[in-house]
Amino acid sequence: MKTHSSGITRREAIASSLGLFGGTAWAGAPQGQSIESKGRFDTIYHFAADAMPSTHPLLIRRKHASLMQLVGMAGQTMYHLNYSGYNKYHGRATSRTPTTSHMIYPSPRDTKEDTFFPKVYGTETLGGNHGTGSVYWVPCANRRFFHDYFIFGAHDKLGLHPKGGVIEGFDAALYGCCADGGRYNAGTIFRIDTSGQASVMHDFVFSSGGLPTQAPTAGSDGHYYGATEGGGISGRGALYRLEADGAYEFLHSFDSEAEGWSPHGALVQSADGLLYGLCSAGGAAGLGTIFSLVHAGRFRHLFSFSGADGATPMGSLLALADGTLYGTCSAGGAFNQGVAFKFKPGHHRKIVVLHDFANNAEEGGRPMAALTLGSTGYLFSTTMLGGQSGGGTMFRLAP
Repeated sequence: MKTHSSGITRREAIASSLGLFGGTAWAGAPQGQSIESKGRFDTIYHFAADAMPSTHPLLIRRKHASLMQLVGMAGQTMYHLNYSGYNKYHGRATSRTPTTSHMIYPSPRDTKEDTFFPKVYGTETLGGNHGTGSVYWVPCANRRFFHDYFIFGAHDKLGLHPKGGVIEGFDAALYGCCADGGRYNAGTIFRIDTSGQASVMHDFVFSSGGLPTQAPTAGSDGHYYGATEGGGISGRGALYRLEADGAYEFLHSFDSEAEGWSPHGALVQSADGLLYGLCSAGGAAGLGTIFSLVHAGRFRHLFSFSGADGATPMGSLLALADGTLYGTCSAGGAFNQGVAFKFKPGHHRKIVVLHDFANNAEEGGRPMAALTLGSTGYLFSTTMLGGQSGGGTMFRLAP
């Protein structure tokens, strides 16, 4: 049985003062939006105190082996958890301080041997020689050695402080975003080719989007799509499209409180061809929203979180093959410690709460990351707080 303490930790007090977790009292769902609670949940790993993982784990499947590996960042360490089919997990740490990592598998940069030990690529916001960030890679065969792939300069025109990892583009180059710097000091979209040469694809201007926190998403139409946390007409965020030649199109400005604002996480493309995303604020209750975007640029508000069904989503959505969307909220739910949910776009727009986090010794609380689909069919992710040491947990959840 879940237990919950009404006391607030110092870590939560700091986060609350930064406006991360919203309110504390929740009303029922708005009229026309239904909530039901179900799901199977297990805590599979307890992180050390102060680890506070805030990014989702990456799934690695090796050929000719049943072993599933989950790799990610927690505090200043890189963890590596093995799942052999017997529910056995273990960790292995490496000292580093990146904000997030993104796996590329397979990749043209990988050798024949790397087919069995693929590389993990990531961004480090404050790393490099000048403290302005870097793009790095790690061979998963030896997680104790990080290699800088590109280092941003002290006054780099390519941008400063990359966030949100990198993606492999249609041309096999790496694409990512810097949160600030660039020509207008509003951030950039950068490209690093297979030889390691970097260039700017776009310099953000606040009036059409600024302060990006995630790498763009490669759409099925051959273009890149993304969201910025700031900028736009009202300064509350924007959506954009980037063509392969660098042409930038401003698609939407988050100006209405009702539709949500401050989009967090990357856009994800679902089986219906639409792109979906999350806003961490705004909506009918001011607690965040789910939205969709078609390639032509048409925006649609789909759902407003009420608190009982979650609040303040900070990660990205996960789209499965049947079109169902899965995600987490960092607050709200039965204990105001966050929820895991699924959402089926359509006429009814029904949200299902899969788990209410309690933030105690048995399980974590305050999930800040997206969910990852494992090879066993379970969903995996992390919580920033809770667990036996209070430093967060990794959990698995049945869809």
